Amino acid sequence: MPAELPGYYYDASANRYFKIQPNHIAPSGANYSRQAVNAQKVIQKSQRREEESQLSKQSATVSRSSVLKNPLLNFERRLGKLCVGTIVAEYYAASLKGADAIATRLKNETDHRFSDGSIKKFAIARGSGALLAALAGPHVHEVAYVSTIPRRGRPLLVGDLPEQVQNWSTCNNEDLEGRLYDVRQNHTVHYAYHMREVCCIVANPYNSVCWATVNPEGDSEFGITHYDESFLPNVRYAIRGSQIMDLAVSPTSGSVAMATSDGISIYSSFDKVFSANLRQTPVRGEQMVVEFKDEWVVMSGARNGRLVLCDVRSPDNMSAVFRIQHSSAISGLAPMPDGHQILVNGLLDMKIYDLRYLPAPVRSESPRKVSKSRSRSKRPAHYAPTTPVLTFSVPEVRHQNQYGLGFAYDPELNVVVRASTDHVHNHRVGIWSASSGRLLKSPLNEHKFTAPVTCAQIERVRDGPKSILLASDGLLTEWCVQGRGFENEQEVGP
Repeated sequence: MPAELPGYYYDASANRYFKIQPNHIAPSGANYSRQAVNAQKVIQKSQRREEESQLSKQSATVSRSSVLKNPLLNFERRLGKLCVGTIVAEYYAASLKGADAIATRLKNETDHRFSDGSIKKFAIARGSGALLAALAGPHVHEVAYVSTIPRRGRPLLVGDLPEQVQNWSTCNNEDLEGRLYDVRQNHTVHYAYHMREVCCIVANPYNSVCWATVNPEGDSEFGITHYDESFLPNVRYAIRGSQIMDLAVSPTSGSVAMATSDGISIYSSFDKVFSANLRQTPVRGEQMVVEFKDEWVVMSGARNGRLVLCDVRSPDNMSAVFRIQHSSAISGLAPMPDGHQILVNGLLDMKIYDLRYLPAPVRSESPRKVSKSRSRSKRPAHYAPTTPVLTFSVPEVRHQNQYGLGFAYDPELNVVVRASTDHVHNHRVGIWSASSGRLLKSPLNEHKFTAPVTCAQIERVRDGPKSILLASDGLLTEWCVQGRGFENEQEVGP
């Protein structure tokens, strides 16, 4: 096969290369653009590097332990396999198989809201496994919807008691037609008109869903909508001149934190009686992601890699502190089960930090040239990256390169799911072990998506191990240990 050269195309009939002219029409499937060729070179370089690393590991000599124990103890420790949870995560990742969670087309389908490529963002209701989906209308930016779809064989509503949430009864017909959700049972709870797009959606306790919309002018709207029969009034807040970037719900009380282009706001005191207030926190400036570390501490991340912690237990005396300087723009946050460690997902890397041993961020010299006429006090502050306790192995081809991609962490399996894209055709999802930081071997890592994965969730929606739900190209797919396979895959008999 002839080599692909940037700026040239190969003509098989003439057996020579021709320079691409401005009016050149590329044939179907052509990948000789400069961006495509460079992306392919990066992929091949990363693959060669991984192969060389694997060969070097296989040829390395294992030294015997100096103590009278297993001679492979030191080797096992370096591989991170001393923890039983790591072995469970490896087995889980290797056994994953993908399938469509919602049929792409239904017979005699009349609801245009569920046409192909309509799901953009989604969340899973706690306990019931219901799908809370943000949908796009048949025409771009005409109207958007927030709909609820019950898990097939499960009730849409569940009680708020822990024993009711954790009770997951077996249903005989849950796999009828091989899909998790039946779109014919959908119920729209909110319509977003005037060219608004649903940019964030999260599940809230008490059978409600939180959502945020944005219009082309940059104005945002935040709302909480109930989908039970209590007929509580819905809440909507219009935010002029500020864009909502992310939403997060507290573990128990249902308070909502909003990351906006102006800072962090807290919507609190929300309960069944419906009393609430919206207040601004001391965290100012553009914040891209927000998450609750615990019930009273909110953490947020920005483009410059700064992670800020804010204590919100006192409405009139909230305090914020700059705690971590990450090495790249922060696009995802997750608290670890021990309560001291934080998983930070950046556009180029992933790291785990332990708050107990972190020093204050150290200011460093600015790498950029600053005009001498500018006052020293007005120069932007630059800080050295904080030292983590664990750095994940993220190859260059696994870089996210943009905001709005899927990211999820599950403390039970102790695995991280992270989407990536190269803006050409390498749209993938990887699964990592949070104990060793290694990319686990899994069919999910090798699967290529037709478009970037915009949302990811790890939830228990079946009687068994948790499932990984992914939204890509407007479609919802499920990856689980007991998966069935995609519609275009044919089962091969014995």
